[in-house]
Amino acid sequence: MIEKLTSKQIKNAMPGYHADGGGLYLQKREGGSGSWIFRYVRNGKERWLGLGSLDTIKVDKAREQARQMREMLLTGKDPATERLERRAEQAKQQAATILFRDAWAAVVEPRKSEWKHSESPRQWEASLASIDQALGDLPCHLIDANMIRAALEPQWKRAQVTAERTRQRIEAVLDWAAVHTYRRTEPGTLEK
Repeated sequence: MIEKLTSKQIKNAMPGYHADGGGLYLQKREGGSGSWIFRYVRNGKERWLGLGSLDTIKVDKAREQARQMREMLLTGKDPATERLERRAEQAKQQAATILFRDAWAAVVEPRKSEWKHSESPRQWEASLASIDQALGDLPCHLIDANMIRAALEPQWKRAQVTAERTRQRIEAVLDWAAVHTYRRTEPGTLEK
C-alpha cells in the first residue's frame, strides 16, 4: 500500500522510521525534526536516499519524488547515480556562468602591467562604468546584441568614437567568456 501516512501520523510520529509505502519513509528524530527518505535495492545493495527535511518538503512533494525514483528504477536507472549526474551538470553550468563585470576584470587585470604608462586602464574603467549598470550583473552567456545596443545607446548619441571603442571592449570580454566559460552565443556578432 502506498501513501499510508496521514497528516496526523506525520505530525505525531515518534522517533524512528515510518513507512509511507513504495519505498518512501519518514525519519523522525528526537525533538520532532524529521526528513523524507527513499529506500530501494539495486544490484543486491540497499540504498537510502535523502529527499529533504520535513520542514521543507511536504508529503505530496516527497511522494512525487518517490514516484519518479520508482519510475527510474523501472527503466533501469539508479536514482542515486541520476542525482549525482544532475548535480554535476548543475555545478558545470554554474562554473560556466560568469557575470559580465567579473569577465571584464579577468580581461583587464592581466593587461594592467602592459599598460603602466598609457591611458588604457582609465579608458577601460570608464568604458565599464558607462555600461556597468546595464550589463555588469548579467551572466555573459545571456547578453545579446540588443542588450549591448541598449547599453551603448547614450554613448552613440554623445560620442560615436567612444561608443565604438566601448563596443569593441565588450566584444573582447564576451569573446574571452566564450573561450573560458563555454558562452553559448556566437562571439563577434555585436555590430552596431
